[in-house]
Amino acid sequence: MLSPFFLSLCLVVSSTVNASLSTVEDFSLYVGDTNIHLTKETFPIPTRCSGCDLSLAFLNLHENENTSVVAVRSFLLFNGGSLVKFSKGHTRLVEFEMASTHYAIDPNRMFTSEGIQSSLTTYSSYTPEAAAEVTKLADFLLEIYDFEQQSTVLALHDNGGTYGANSYLPGETYENDAAAVNIVEGTNPSDFFYVVDPIYYEALAVAGYNIVLQSNETVTNDGSLSYYAGMKGKAYINFEAQAEYTAVGEQVVIQLDMVAAVRDMFTKDSGDK
Repeated sequence: MLSPFFLSLCLVVSSTVNASLSTVEDFSLYVGDTNIHLTKETFPIPTRCSGCDLSLAFLNLHENENTSVVAVRSFLLFNGGSLVKFSKGHTRLVEFEMASTHYAIDPNRMFTSEGIQSSLTTYSSYTPEAAAEVTKLADFLLEIYDFEQQSTVLALHDNGGTYGANSYLPGETYENDAAAVNIVEGTNPSDFFYVVDPIYYEALAVAGYNIVLQSNETVTNDGSLSYYAGMKGKAYINFEAQAEYTAVGEQVVIQLDMVAAVRDMFTKDSGDK
C-alpha cells in the first residue's frame, strides 16, 4: 500500500502538474470529415527515484473518465513513464461526420471488425465506409501507444459503481468472459483489476486486490482492447475503479494504490530474474 504521506503529496501535486514537468506530443487524424485529437504525455524518470527503472506506459480510452488520468499523472510525476489519451472531445464516445452523416463509436470497441460494427450500430449507424475510418483511428492510436513494443498494456477506466468484478461471477452478465474472479471480503467490487495473464492474476489476488482473469477461449468479441490483447497474446492490465466524471480525493487514492501495486509487482518480477 502507498504511504499516507505519499498519497497526500500526490493529491496536492495532481492539481498542479503541467506540461513544464513533462513532454506533451499532440497528434491528430481526420476520421471522415472530423479531426480527432490525441496526446502522449511523457514524464522523465526522476534521478533520485529508487526502483523507477521501469517506465510504465498507460492508455486512457474514455476521455470523460478523468479520475484515472489525475491519479496516473500524479504517479508518473514521481516515477516517470507515459500516458496516451484522447483530447478535446471531453466525452466517452468518439464522434465524427462523413458525407453529411453523423457517426459515434465507443473507442474501447474499435479493435475488431465485429466490435466496430456493433458499436457503430448501437450509437449511430453502420456503413463499411464508416467502419474503415474507425479502423484507421484504432491503428493510429495503437501506433502512438507503441502497442507492439509494450510488454504489458496498461489501460485506465472509471465506472459508476453498477459494474464490477462481481459482474463476472457465475450467473452474472459477463460470466462467460471470465476464467477466474477474486473478490476480497469487505471491499468494493467496482474497484478491481481485469487481466489476461494468469501470472498477474495470481500475484494481484495474493496481494489482496479484486481481480478478474479474462477467459480468452470464451470471452465475447466486443472489440475491446482487452479482447484484442488476448487475441494478440499481449499481456494486459485494466485498472478499473468506481468514480464519477470528476476526480475526487478518495477515488484518486484508490487508483494510485492500484497503480503502485502493479509497479511493485513488476519491480519484484524484475528482481527475481
